[in-house]
Amino acid sequence: MSNHIHILVHEECQLELFVKKLASSYVFYFNRKYERIGHLFQDRFRSEAVEDDRYLLAVFRYILQNPWKARICRPEEYAWSSWNTLTGRKSVCNIGAAVAAAGDLQALAAFVAAETDDAFLDIENNGIMTESQALDRAMKITGGVNPQKIAAYDKKTRDMILANMKKAGISVRQISRLTGLNRNVVQRADESRGLSLRLTA
Repeated sequence: MSNHIHILVHEECQLELFVKKLASSYVFYFNRKYERIGHLFQDRFRSEAVEDDRYLLAVFRYILQNPWKARICRPEEYAWSSWNTLTGRKSVCNIGAAVAAAGDLQALAAFVAAETDDAFLDIENNGIMTESQALDRAMKITGGVNPQKIAAYDKKTRDMILANMKKAGISVRQISRLTGLNRNVVQRADESRGLSLRLTA
């Protein structure tokens, strides 16, 4: 877009390192091309975890429809979009995960073309918890116990706490950072087993 970009990334690398390398390479290119110096980006990047196929598809559609919603042009006319991946043309983008989630390329194209009023990170305070809010909520769930300590609990208790954190709206990624537990462990915690636990420090 004119003042920001959206990137949907499969996180096999460290997200912070990926964004740092991408941004620094672009800033170097941009400054050289336009004979300027100094910073180009105003703020640190924001990210939101995509934790299931349904959300993956919604985010994918939102990104491709963004030029239309910003009243720039139709999605397929936008030069910097990955829209052409839907038509089978060559692209640097890998949309395999989105195709798999939709069933096939035709189903994905139809889903992306559908009208929607989805909103994600472009909307200020779109229900996304800050790290400090997530920590406060996690501390309430644990009764004041540092979330890092729950890794030492027995599996049943640990999973109940994790389930409660997810029910409280803390993302899997945030829970993983707060507790030090692997994201797969957090993801597998059965939300149906969550209880109102009060733990002692």
